Amino acid sequence: MLALLERLVTDEGGTYGMCDTDSMAIVATEHGGRAPCEGGPHRTDDGHEAVGALSWTQVDRIIERIDTLNPYDRTAVPNAILKKEDENYYGGKAQRRLYAYAISAKRYALYHLEPDGTPLLRKVSEHGLGHLLNPTNPDADDRNWIRHLWTSIVRRALGLEHDQPDWLPLPALTRVSLSKPGTLETFNDLNQGKPCAQQLKPFNFLLAAHVAPQEHPPGVDSTKFQLIAPYEPDRTKWLHLPWRNKLDGTAYALTCSETGLHSDVRATTYADTSRTYVHHAEDKSRCPHPDVDPKQAAGLLARRPVYLFEYRNIGKEANKIDERGANLEHDETLLTNDYGLDRHDWFSLHVGPGLGDIKAAVLAAHCGTSLRYIKAIRNQRAMPTKAIQCTLTNVVLNECSMMASGFERDCYEQSKVAAALRYSNASAEDVSP
Repeated sequence: MLALLERLVTDEGGTYGMCDTDSMAIVATEHGGRAPCEGGPHRTDDGHEAVGALSWTQVDRIIERIDTLNPYDRTAVPNAILKKEDENYYGGKAQRRLYAYAISAKRYALYHLEPDGTPLLRKVSEHGLGHLLNPTNPDADDRNWIRHLWTSIVRRALGLEHDQPDWLPLPALTRVSLSKPGTLETFNDLNQGKPCAQQLKPFNFLLAAHVAPQEHPPGVDSTKFQLIAPYEPDRTKWLHLPWRNKLDGTAYALTCSETGLHSDVRATTYADTSRTYVHHAEDKSRCPHPDVDPKQAAGLLARRPVYLFEYRNIGKEANKIDERGANLEHDETLLTNDYGLDRHDWFSLHVGPGLGDIKAAVLAAHCGTSLRYIKAIRNQRAMPTKAIQCTLTNVVLNECSMMASGFERDCYEQSKVAAALRYSNASAEDVSP
């Protein structure tokens, strides 16, 4: 349906500011014409690059044409498939011109301009911000701080004065739930000696801090670093909480200023978030000028060409969606399921027969999975991820290394292990007699 809508708009000589899975913001004015836009195929009367703007009447006709595909009983579902959003009619029944400030597919603000040129925001996106605590009142459900931030972004883009909220210097934090035993163990020393009512318990709330890529302590693996602390609604105490790395329990001091101390970690602030938020590249599209940084580019985006280099079996699953959306999971290998080559190719390299010589309980312990899953892999009824493949292959390598030396080991190694090296991080020297 969205592809049909796009085709109808482009056939009329128009384009759109942004679209989502169920909506499209069509570039249109009351009478149509040209809208200034860098990279557009047309020119305005004063020579600026522009795109075609449809008229509101043309948009109405497109809505009517799409509605001919409506499969529902009109007496039960009288509304059209497409409808103009209420934001278009602010201030009365008559339609008003609506402006958009679009950063990427899901980061945008819609607004009207008052007679004096003041922008009046009608709708703002929370994408990329919704995971952060409300810095004005962490326990409040309202998201007015996001509208405040968008107001500053739009006013700055229009060259108007904009205020600086007092919460910009605060660390940008996310509230998470204490849902795993390993996370609770991180705070065992804090719980020690305290009455139950004062202890951290399963499903209590925690605070999670965000660290810029270049601000991690020296020698720390950034993919295995996530600072957490007990939940505290008082924002004046955030920098003084007992911050720990969730992955290994190491204690760190949180700061919002430059630091050279190994025990200090500079947190991303709301000011940092505000600066980077407006420079988010739309990676699914191509910017108008190839020599411009995609994070700084502006104008009419184009289709990004896609080239096929190889086939990878990745499945349709996505892991830890909430954690990724909140920027709390940093190890890319844990976010997607990469199954590598076909399961038959994996077994044809004699990894499968090698697994048959090892107890299923041993394999399950190494992989952190169930016996049932290991047995399904052995019977080729389940396709292990690339990470599990590498783990199982390395188990075979280690078991072979512990075998007695001699002809038997040489034959076993040649037939079951040498080819399996392609699936592991080990080198031939690691397993040679």
